[in-house]
Amino acid sequence: MVKQSTSILDIGCGPGSVTVGFADANPSATVIGVDFNESQLEVARSHTQHPNRENLSFEQGSIHELSFEDNSFDLIFCQTVFVHISDHEKALSEIMRVLKPNGIFASREVMNSFIVMTSVSDILENARRAIHMGVTVSGGAPDVGLFMGEKLHTAGFEHLNQSLFGRGRL
Repeated sequence: MVKQSTSILDIGCGPGSVTVGFADANPSATVIGVDFNESQLEVARSHTQHPNRENLSFEQGSIHELSFEDNSFDLIFCQTVFVHISDHEKALSEIMRVLKPNGIFASREVMNSFIVMTSVSDILENARRAIHMGVTVSGGAPDVGLFMGEKLHTAGFEHLNQSLFGRGRL
């Protein structure tokens, strides 16, 4: 059972839909969404107009230089962020810095090689290759989800639980 969080950070929150879910599910928690892209945050901030979401805020920032004090968050979440960045070690170091002792870090990442499991069509396979190439050329890691367990372990995270397609544990 996961304890009730009092402080939650959603890194790479985009338009804020997941962040809003955290705020609504944890009304007594402070919930902050951070994204690098200001245009995404404009959409996200529209969610804070809801009268029952006084616990929700959004900030512009980078996973590599989080603006929070050490040991600030009980729960940190990010989804499809590591696929877009090249310096995973620095990002994990920042996450570790702002995560409270015994806090939870949850990440959901891409495994581009498994997007198309069978050769259903040349169009799908060509799309997968284009995504892989585009992410690689821009400095990202298209299959980072395959290596997150190792990266987390190297960064000092403990009690890892990595699910692959909802099955198995690491």
